Amino acid sequence: MLFLAVLIALAAAVVAEYLLYSRRAFDRLTYRASFSASEVAVGDDVYLYEEIKNEGHLPIPFLKVDTDLPEGLEFTLIGVDRERGGRSISSTRSIQSIFVLHSNSRVRRRWRVRAKKRGEYRLGGVVVSVGDVLGLNTVSRRLELSAGSRTSVVVLPAPRPLSAMSASSRMLCGDLISALCPVTDPQRTVGTREYTVYDPMNRINWKSTAVHGKLMVNIEERTVRPRFSVLLNMNSRQIEQRPDTPSDPGSVEKGITLCASLFDRIAAEEVPARLFVNAPPPDGCDDAVLPVGDGAISVYGPWRGRSRMIDAMRTLARLPMEISLPPEKMFDFIISTPALFGENENLVVVSPYIDGRMINFESLLRERGVRVVFYITSSRNTAGALPPSVYFDLG
Repeated sequence: MLFLAVLIALAAAVVAEYLLYSRRAFDRLTYRASFSASEVAVGDDVYLYEEIKNEGHLPIPFLKVDTDLPEGLEFTLIGVDRERGGRSISSTRSIQSIFVLHSNSRVRRRWRVRAKKRGEYRLGGVVVSVGDVLGLNTVSRRLELSAGSRTSVVVLPAPRPLSAMSASSRMLCGDLISALCPVTDPQRTVGTREYTVYDPMNRINWKSTAVHGKLMVNIEERTVRPRFSVLLNMNSRQIEQRPDTPSDPGSVEKGITLCASLFDRIAAEEVPARLFVNAPPPDGCDDAVLPVGDGAISVYGPWRGRSRMIDAMRTLARLPMEISLPPEKMFDFIISTPALFGENENLVVVSPYIDGRMINFESLLRERGVRVVFYITSSRNTAGALPPSVYFDLG
């Protein structure tokens, strides 16, 4: 009889323990995570800090955490080979961890994360599995991320050197001398001449005046500063399987990287740069949008100098992989308003492919006084013979 009572008591204890962990194990579990930086470039490392806290009095003898990263980020794991004395490095998007979490305790961890692809990434929750003391029951649930700072990171595209085949346009040159400009540039002095009553006093060159014994003024060049306009085509092919999504995002990503390389190259030349793209603007972006029929062309910039080119990289990082306007409608709209896109008789088009319509587009704009330069990021060519202003960048 005593044995039966003990058996019943043990069974009741097991059932009570089972129900307790099934219903109460997640009541006081919280999850926090943050990045060590809010902005990195492709190929850089950033640290991910995690904290799992048990704020209750119920100890958790078995806790398994599945941490997944968004596509474009990877954990960098470094292993030690004690026999050979070397190290091995591996990468993965998902990690499983198992440990014991006592009552009113927490676990903090730091992971090295490699940025593999440009974009804006936000941390989410984790899947947590909790087991009871006897190991009879394991319950899984998703813990959402508690509010905190630096829960997202922006991965900027990494500019690369332009290949020899990717000759740049003539507008990568800064100031241009123009006899038609009504304003002279005081920083470009090409000589001196004798003073007249029409000259302002701030142009007097006192050293030359002392040498010649009469008032002499500086001769200043008349310069204009061109704009640099880039048109990015988000279509990866002439005909997409889905009209609002590129079927080959890899070739579009190459185009975005090429745009970053172009902007990085002109950053030191103080040339204002603008970007036109047939993609919807990112969330929270207040740049102009040109409505064209049922779609739109997004307009970003102008940016000038290295201090502002970081804004260009942020814009490229956050571009969605979507198509807001078919390229043929975009080209027709540009032909109808060439001065808006080729302000200084120059337009650079970055596209994953080139076809006969683009060649006609280049010819029509050339007739209107706008020079078009193409950068193609794949070998897709259905245009046949190409003009000399087409460059293929397949790196």
